[in-house]
Amino acid sequence: MSKSVAVVMAAGKGTRMKSDLPKVLVEVGGRPMIEYVIDALIAGGIDRILVVVGYQAELVRETLAHRSGLIFCEQHEQLGTGHAVMMCREELSDHDGPVLVVAGDSPMMQNRSIAALLEEFDKEQPACILGTGYKDNPFGLGRVIRDQQRRFVGIVEENDATDAQRKVT
Repeated sequence: MSKSVAVVMAAGKGTRMKSDLPKVLVEVGGRPMIEYVIDALIAGGIDRILVVVGYQAELVRETLAHRSGLIFCEQHEQLGTGHAVMMCREELSDHDGPVLVVAGDSPMMQNRSIAALLEEFDKEQPACILGTGYKDNPFGLGRVIRDQQRRFVGIVEENDATDAQRKVT
């Protein structure tokens, strides 16, 4: 299996969560959400983890100080996911293999899903794989839009979605 890297998005504020904490440090079940994400990545077979920090970066670093091997990349301005990944450019410059980009505020992430994505990548060697899930009531969430052959077309946020797109689960 190829060496794998995960880029964990951990730069955002907890505004929608009504918290002054960075959203990845909001606790679920007594632990910061990002702890569950890192556990799943390690158990799923990720070899190296880059954590993109921004809002209250030092607090995120301090919270994760007990974790060995994490590499922190700073995003001084929160300009989106693509920009956050660009902040990892130097750390990824010599990497040849899959790079998994994940949200640090996803405590339900499963290690078996990560392992399945890595396995599919090794088998097919695609330019990109997008892991998705189904949700009975996806209110407030973005939707992955596919064509009639089930190929990826795009992602649309709830506020920008048409009525038909809002029916996508």
